Amino acid sequence: VMQGNYDLARIEMKKTYEREKLIESFREKEYDKLKEDAKTQNVTADVKDMKEYPMAELDTPEVRTLKNGFQNAFSHYLAGYFFEVTGELSLAEPGYRNALKLAPNARVVQSGLKEVGRRRPGPKESDVLFVIESGFAPSWTSTTIPIPIPRQSGFMVTPLSFPLIKSENKGFVPSAVSVAGKQLPVETLTNIDAMARRQLKDQMPAILLRTVIRAVVKSVAQDQAY
Repeated sequence: VMQGNYDLARIEMKKTYEREKLIESFREKEYDKLKEDAKTQNVTADVKDMKEYPMAELDTPEVRTLKNGFQNAFSHYLAGYFFEVTGELSLAEPGYRNALKLAPNARVVQSGLKEVGRRRPGPKESDVLFVIESGFAPSWTSTTIPIPIPRQSGFMVTPLSFPLIKSENKGFVPSAVSVAGKQLPVETLTNIDAMARRQLKDQMPAILLRTVIRAVVKSVAQDQAY
């Protein structure tokens, strides 16, 4: 859109929904495969057992309100807005509706859906969308948690490494922007920090299983070597 190549922008917007479906399907299949591997290796692992892991950081109100960590409300809103200003109202409404599912309390999305097709710039006017980006995406680090791993001689507590989200500078988000003497309210549609935490929260059961399975396989190999 910023490059003025609307044809390619249209293609990318239509591909967004398809990508999201592929991601959802891939993760479901990946976790099912891990559960089968866990049964084969006789491994049991529960996130609740990770008492030293800061799970509270992945369970904040902002994280819980998200449907998942890979669907972006802003991208769907932008698609709705783009299709509306280019006159493709049949595609604009689904974009706004998808955004509303992800951000049901967002006034800008509610207004977009309610007024779709009704807004018409007057003479010498233009429809303008102000997009504000602030702060930095979170970084990924790791932490070591002791996990009991089964061995021939019994269980052995083994330190295993797990990913951790580290928040960076969140930046400043104004409550409004002043345009031609008017105060236009600003609201957050996408919080990348919260999305990253939701993604990690959703993937943690699979990460735990994968890590424990690897540790069990390694311990079995060591037992056989001795």
